[in-house]
Amino acid sequence: MAKRFTDTSLYDKAWFQELPNQYKLFWEYITKKCDNAGFWNINFGMFSYIFNGLKLEEEDILKMFNGKIVKVDDKFFIPKFIEFQNGEILRESNNAHKQIIKLLEKNGLLDDLGAWKGLARGLAGASKPPKYSIVYNSIRNNKEIKEKKINKRKENFEKQVYYEDDMLDGKY
Repeated sequence: MAKRFTDTSLYDKAWFQELPNQYKLFWEYITKKCDNAGFWNINFGMFSYIFNGLKLEEEDILKMFNGKIVKVDDKFFIPKFIEFQNGEILRESNNAHKQIIKLLEKNGLLDDLGAWKGLARGLAGASKPPKYSIVYNSIRNNKEIKEKKINKRKENFEKQVYYEDDMLDGKY
């Protein structure tokens, strides 16, 4: 059973208050039933069964949520879900993040740098910067970061040794 963080201020947000009740129900449902990366296999039959015959149309949902839910192949995707549940940076060393990264790759939403591809250009237009992006520290990036830290420590150590040598000579 997956456990999720809940936005306690959701009902205070204007965009949510303006939704008709059936779409509020849909938002609550999809944010609880999606996978760890924010993908929900479209299944209006199950939604209708759970909510006593309530029927929603795909086009109406996409229009009503205006980018908060987007369609990727045969799934709905909540772009801000990962950041809300896991923070901005995904790390391959974190087992929970590994699954999310695999899901994003499986659905074709990661480029080589770890940014979401396709969505930003489709939603915001090709000339604008990405509307949704997330990076993760790949093994390659981790090595580069570690090397930079090591080099910085070496530089600081050399400065410290030089400073201590000067102190030993009585020069302040």
